[in-house]
Amino acid sequence: MRRTLALWAPSLLTLAVAAAPGLGQGTITDPPALFQRNGPTFGIDADLKGVSSLGSDDHLTAVGWWYRLAADSQEHRFGIPFSQQYSGDTSTLLWEIGIFVAEEVSTIVDTGGPSGLVVQRLTLTNLLAVVGYELDIFHMADIDVRPNFGNDSAGLTWTRDHILITDPLGNYAQYRGIGADDYLVRPFGIGSVASMLDDADIDDFDSTGLPFGPGDVTAGFQWKIYLPPGGSASITVVFSVNDNAPIGCPLSVCPYQITGILGEGSADWPSISGQQIGRVQLDATNSTCSQLRPCQTINQTLSHQFDAYAFTNPSELPLCLSAGLEVLTPSGCDLQLHAYLDTYVPDGGNPCLGYLGGSGQATGVGVPSSLAFSTQIPPSGRAILVVNQVQTGAPTCEYRISSLQGYCSAIFVDRFESGDTSAWSAAVP
Repeated sequence: MRRTLALWAPSLLTLAVAAAPGLGQGTITDPPALFQRNGPTFGIDADLKGVSSLGSDDHLTAVGWWYRLAADSQEHRFGIPFSQQYSGDTSTLLWEIGIFVAEEVSTIVDTGGPSGLVVQRLTLTNLLAVVGYELDIFHMADIDVRPNFGNDSAGLTWTRDHILITDPLGNYAQYRGIGADDYLVRPFGIGSVASMLDDADIDDFDSTGLPFGPGDVTAGFQWKIYLPPGGSASITVVFSVNDNAPIGCPLSVCPYQITGILGEGSADWPSISGQQIGRVQLDATNSTCSQLRPCQTINQTLSHQFDAYAFTNPSELPLCLSAGLEVLTPSGCDLQLHAYLDTYVPDGGNPCLGYLGGSGQATGVGVPSSLAFSTQIPPSGRAILVVNQVQTGAPTCEYRISSLQGYCSAIFVDRFESGDTSAWSAAVP
């Protein structure tokens, strides 16, 4: 299906900065993160460094754009830019390609993990004042998740414009073509995405190749665009290493934090509240995605107020959930935060049933405090985050769940109706 993207008015100022044709290779940095287009001549060879624990590791081999007009018999690479500028953390490349002008603005962001991401925004401007036309735009990235790029795996996250690439030793990358019509994933070598786009026939992506691996991943996205007379359209691509690619995230369904009142839930996220029989015993250890903490129960006959929030991992790969809990009430609140896999039975007297992980600490009483943990959710698994009182009959507490890493870009909420307690007699569905 062809569609018109968000229109931008043509920028005469942008066109005026064009200089003599250039090779188009250079570097942008947000130290220590670095994105570089390699020379000596312009092409798709590129580097992305400074985004993992070994800063010299290069997680990107190639990146580039292709186009195809309706009358073309094959795709064409964007060639040598008409002008290019590299300054600080941003580069601007400009192409004049027959009946349209293309401007790419790339920005690199160090996200401190060590991690980082690159955002590329391509704006196409129709040079024909009275005629509109259709064209196809392709973006390709050969992302190598180090240290061993030859054994990477890839899968979709929650939409087909968002690919997750993982390495067995822990580094991961995300590649997102916002609003793309289709994707394509192929192994490096003969038949790679770049070689298909460079061949002498028409290639349309068909959203195949996932799940992938282990192997050397190449991937790409395709947009079908209509450029109105004299108008413009924009495309955004994000690729990241050890961080998320949140650009274009619908914040209405994936907030970065949830603020709630124990016993009432939250307006930020669907929730269910009630009384939990017993609680998980504290032992001062926190679970991580690589190591679960054991679960032991205490107070099996006592009631503890709780709020529960459910998230589903529709990805074809395991995902690591990080969650933190901060108490906002000045005093009197001592809360726990735990996660359950697929089911949570609050009234069965066994709060370890379905236990996925959590914090072995509580927030404490007296002053606001915080805690955090991480745990791994298997493909298609559901994580149910539960906030509960340590005490019984404790005062009303306001809290904030934060650092839901991965969920804005990779996870959607499984929205069961807030306040619907009909399923509690067995388990959360």
